[in-house]
Amino acid sequence: MSMENSIEKLSDYYLKNGFDETKNLEGLFKFRPDFVYKKDDHYLGVYTRNSDSINSSILERIAQTYTINGIPSNHIIFFTKTPNSDALVDCGKNNIQVCYFENSKLKFIGTEELVIENEVQPDYEMPKMSIFISSKQIINERKQAIKIIERINLKYHKPIYPFAVELNKKGKVLTPKELKLEIMNGMDECDYFFGILTEDFSSATELEIQVALKMKKSANIRLYVKDDEETKETWKDLLFEIHMRYKTKGETIWYYPFLDKLDLEDEIRKDVMEIISKKHRDNNSLFL
Repeated sequence: MSMENSIEKLSDYYLKNGFDETKNLEGLFKFRPDFVYKKDDHYLGVYTRNSDSINSSILERIAQTYTINGIPSNHIIFFTKTPNSDALVDCGKNNIQVCYFENSKLKFIGTEELVIENEVQPDYEMPKMSIFISSKQIINERKQAIKIIERINLKYHKPIYPFAVELNKKGKVLTPKELKLEIMNGMDECDYFFGILTEDFSSATELEIQVALKMKKSANIRLYVKDDEETKETWKDLLFEIHMRYKTKGETIWYYPFLDKLDLEDEIRKDVMEIISKKHRDNNSLFL
């Protein structure tokens, strides 16, 4: 397939999936992309390569653009040939997606799926760690938080796992007493607690947070709160209670107001990576 035909098929893919091509923003990227697409307040810079490789210094420059006019931006390298292993490793290190044709079909590789070189010193093996995920159960934000942790586990070969009550109870309907016991047992097994609050109230989520406040150190608790008035109103009593409880102790709970799912995903990914890095630093080892 020629370069022109490959690019045409790629463009058709994005346009059919709700993206609009933008012509006047290329110069706002640190490294000018060949094409820019926009969808739902999110920009995507597409860089084409008529080979199976790309210079690592180019990828480093590409990765320096995080936002355009305050709007999140991501990057993807489109290879007209199957990329070699070095290209995949370098793209993974720089958090850049990859796309190419395989058997005449477009294949996309997300950043979590790209295998990177293990740079951890071999004398330290990180012990198993778990993160308790708390939120209303049937929301995309919860599913994505679980997926992010699972992908980091696979990508970096680190024994860090998500814990969610619905994954553990295996479809069983629990009584309120059984639910509280399940939450307490899970909290006891987990090292960290991630609570995600959106506009929908959940009594189970409130219970999980209350249990976490009693059983976990404040440094091991993360609250991600959707930054809109409806969410703040829904959870105002609980958030005020948390604020006052820790204010009297001279402590604070880590709190992140997220704008949208992309913002939340980026922050959770950073936090999980920092947890792994801290574990290595505390044991005189290096991670990435």
